[in-house]
Amino acid sequence: MTQAAAEPLAGASVGAGSETSTQTPPDHEYGRHSDDDLDGGDSPRLGDTVRLVFLIQSGDRAEREFKPSETILQVKQSLLDSWPENFAGQPSATSDLRILYQGHFLDDKATLAGM
Repeated sequence: MTQAAAEPLAGASVGAGSETSTQTPPDHEYGRHSDDDLDGGDSPRLGDTVRLVFLIQSGDRAEREFKPSETILQVKQSLLDSWPENFAGQPSATSDLRILYQGHFLDDKATLAGM
């Protein structure tokens, strides 16, 4: 079973051999954002999308954007359908994927807006 950690991108920049990130303000806890955050800045929500960074056990990362109304199952299916080249060992089914967010495995029926 492949486990991917999903984390909203909060001003993080990943480059070859270097990594920088900005600290997320406390009001962004658990991926919830005020309407003031939707117009840019360090918010992982950009208008009508939520940007997620997937991190697998090897340390490889992939970034994707989704609609807040999408379910975790839809996110898994999208990831499986376009499996990143830098991710080893593609699973054969969405049931083989588990998404971890802030220490909790996400339920397939949950939406990104509910994170």
